[in-house]
Amino acid sequence: MVAESERDVQLAQAVAERDAAQRELDRLRSIPELRVGQRLRHILRGARPAPTPAIAPLPGEAIAESVMERSARLPRVAEPADPYAWLTQVPAWVDTRFDSLAIQVVLYDNDQAQQLRLAAAIAATARQARLCLGLERVVLRYGDCSTHSCLDVASRAAIEATVMGAIDEVSFEHFGANLGSSGGSNALAELGDEAVIWVLNPDTYPAPDAAARLLAALSAERVGITEARQVPIEHPKAYDPVTGSTSWAVGYSLMVRRTVFDAVGGFDPHFFPMYCDDVDLSWRVRLAGSTIVHVAAACVVHDKPISVGGVVRWSDDAARWNHLARLWLYHRYGRPDLAAAFVASVDRNADPIAGEAIALYEHRVAEGDVPLALDGAAEVAHFTDGRLEPRRFGYAG
Repeated sequence: MVAESERDVQLAQAVAERDAAQRELDRLRSIPELRVGQRLRHILRGARPAPTPAIAPLPGEAIAESVMERSARLPRVAEPADPYAWLTQVPAWVDTRFDSLAIQVVLYDNDQAQQLRLAAAIAATARQARLCLGLERVVLRYGDCSTHSCLDVASRAAIEATVMGAIDEVSFEHFGANLGSSGGSNALAELGDEAVIWVLNPDTYPAPDAAARLLAALSAERVGITEARQVPIEHPKAYDPVTGSTSWAVGYSLMVRRTVFDAVGGFDPHFFPMYCDDVDLSWRVRLAGSTIVHVAAACVVHDKPISVGGVVRWSDDAARWNHLARLWLYHRYGRPDLAAAFVASVDRNADPIAGEAIALYEHRVAEGDVPLALDGAAEVAHFTDGRLEPRRFGYAG
């Protein structure tokens, strides 16, 4: 009789589960906008109710009594107060270690309409990151290196209204001097203590899921910096297609743990005020034991000036400072031979911009204003034909 009662309990539970599944299916059919496939998978993978303890047969119980009559007397498994609570639960992609994010934008005579578009993109990606990863605090900080603030009162108010609800705090700092992108980023980083810093160029537009994907990758052990994929013209720098491991992160969209950023002293604005500051930071981070990861699924539009031929246009100032920064990298990372080779290869009459950079370089070398070589630099610095990294494809820009 006891064995028969156990079978009755199991059968009653099976009937209850079947009925519950049918009710759920009926509910799904009445709500067409819900993702039916996901809900069905939840039902199939969901935890079954705990087995009900077997009960002793009632005195005088007839063997011929029907199963349904017996099941009516079986103890019922209590249903949760809200059986559909999982629909509104925050979907955690990873067990992120971070509770706060600071988004930093350094300005220099930027267009106000451009910054309103960026603010809309930042609001979207911040909302998604909060939803997916449960961030408790997200702040947005602007640092203006312009002679006069490039954002008027109305533009600031419009930016604040655009990000309202997604960003906890917006601040605008006018430095009163051109600190460069690296100096401005350092100054903004000193204004808070958020767990993660996301450095964004003012001419970028992150995809709605970019922040969440970068944060998810940054949560992995030993990862110090994550970078996004640059669109529409992807950076040719090489990365491992499986792990995302790469030599350095491109600074237009660079996400870094604050502990890592502080440990290496942030950017170096003296030798790398604008160009190669991202390379130098990345290599020092790797020297300190962390890794750099390219997150191909995290896309950020970089509105670089593009020529009719489809390549990036370089201004004279950009070319000049880029040449000088590359020479400093050669010195800091143990390759003065590459610096000497580059200087010897330039025809200063044919390329006066490079010639100006070399003249400034030689002047500072004569004064002893040269970065010291770092111990172990050869382990992290990768130069290919004088370039800063192996490339995945050719790129004329």
